[in-house]
Amino acid sequence: MKHHKYDNGICGNDDPIACSDMEKPYGVPKATASRYFKKYFGSHNGYVIKCRDKGTLAAFLKILTGEFSLARPNVDPRRDAEENGDDE
Repeated sequence: MKHHKYDNGICGNDDPIACSDMEKPYGVPKATASRYFKKYFGSHNGYVIKCRDKGTLAAFLKILTGEFSLARPNVDPRRDAEENGDDE
């Protein structure tokens, strides 16, 4: 997040960072960075692709920070209708 200067939904830097460039400034070993990119982006290349568009990158960073969730609530329209007395 620091590299991308991400703050409150805004991405100030859309340049991708190499795994090997994360150790010195952020204390993240190359192998750990590689696992992170694989887990959250599919690969480092997947991350690089997301960096090509600031909006896409910002949206993805919102998901990673928990500001936005892709989880759908457990909705059952039949149960909701019964609870509201709409037994049609």
